[in-house]
Amino acid sequence: MRPLINPFNQNKIMKTISLLFGVLLLSQIVTGQEKLRKVNFDERFRKENKGKAKIEIDEVKELLHIMIAITRSGLENDDMIEQRGDYYKNVIQHFGPFKEEPIIIRFDSLIKKNPLNYIFLTGNALSYNFKGNKLVADKNYLFPAQSVSSHTTITVNPITTYKKK
Repeated sequence: MRPLINPFNQNKIMKTISLLFGVLLLSQIVTGQEKLRKVNFDERFRKENKGKAKIEIDEVKELLHIMIAITRSGLENDDMIEQRGDYYKNVIQHFGPFKEEPIIIRFDSLIKKNPLNYIFLTGNALSYNFKGNKLVADKNYLFPAQSVSSHTTITVNPITTYKKK
């Protein structure tokens, strides 16, 4: 039986494999560095938060969930929005009258077009905060939800796209 690899070419093959591995590793490092741009944890932020855990409901994220809850998609999907309990009932009663607002209809169309838009909308809520009645960009969370997989990415933060200037 003949060997699959010529023993005299093994060195050359190993060098080629090593080179390919190096290129792949370098591309992953570069890609990883690009992904770091999703957040900006400066020294002050790191010092203030090192070793701490916070559990809080961000106002913008909660508002986005409320907006999605009153879309047709949200009303029809109890996997997307928890539809039991007094909080849900109060949200629907209070915000239900706004379900025909253009932004609610637009969010519904985005979710119907691709259910992953639910993740992109709610996942990027951290990129903005309320300052009075205005949405202002967060200095730490720049564009946190850019991809769901290597096949599904977005290049523009939908919160930026749909917020009023």
